[in-house]
Amino acid sequence: MKSLVFIKSVRKLNADPQLDAQGQVNADADVGINYVDKLAIEAGLQLAGTDGSVTVASYGDPQATESTLRDGLAMGATKAVAITSDLLTDQSNQVGLGVVLAEAAQQLGDYDVILTGDQAKDDVQGCVGLRIADALQLPYFDRVNQLTLNGDQLDYQLLWEHGNVNGSTATPAVISVTDTINKPRLPSFKTKMTAKRAAIDTVDVAKLTVMDAATWKKLNGAVVAQRFVPKPERPAAKIVNYDQGSGAAIDELMATLQQQNIL
Repeated sequence: MKSLVFIKSVRKLNADPQLDAQGQVNADADVGINYVDKLAIEAGLQLAGTDGSVTVASYGDPQATESTLRDGLAMGATKAVAITSDLLTDQSNQVGLGVVLAEAAQQLGDYDVILTGDQAKDDVQGCVGLRIADALQLPYFDRVNQLTLNGDQLDYQLLWEHGNVNGSTATPAVISVTDTINKPRLPSFKTKMTAKRAAIDTVDVAKLTVMDAATWKKLNGAVVAQRFVPKPERPAAKIVNYDQGSGAAIDELMATLQQQNIL
């Protein structure tokens, strides 16, 4: 089976965000593959078996996405593609991004299933997979925590609050996986070195064929730019010295709590 996996570069867990002049997080500051997207790659590799393929693709500046794509190759992906486009008026428009990715998939072709993580840890909208499927008019399944190949169909299990839903679908289809579907394999030294030397293709989405111009114009301008606002620094802790006597210490503690509107 041939899988096309869309992956996203996100800030690493222990890295402080670095902002540009517009308040957007610099994607190339200290990034890696969004964790659930790693699971989507692993799902694609398991579906591929010995005669299939896995293509990883990521949207953004090719220099910013290169390390993420090479990480995908190191996991075992067959091919990597950097997607660029000037169509989006605001990069935070995840709904519009789904349409751009759908157009990229249309240009790439040659896939049986499109896989995504169900959401990115830096932007938990979880709508990109749905928009890809809608633009391509393909069946869509989200919160998938089991996925196996059964002949020319895919058997899946959807994870829901009150139970699971089991089913099958013909291909092509779009599937968003959860963080419980599998555990991603670790790249070996050999695959890392191979990925480091591998070529990365580029697809530029200059126009849309999956959506008419009027609908795209409305959709593209519908989302107001999002801006990251850091949390304010916590004030220094106040220490009440008990050595001054219990009565004075309690009075000082009560006064401090009242000043902070705790009492």
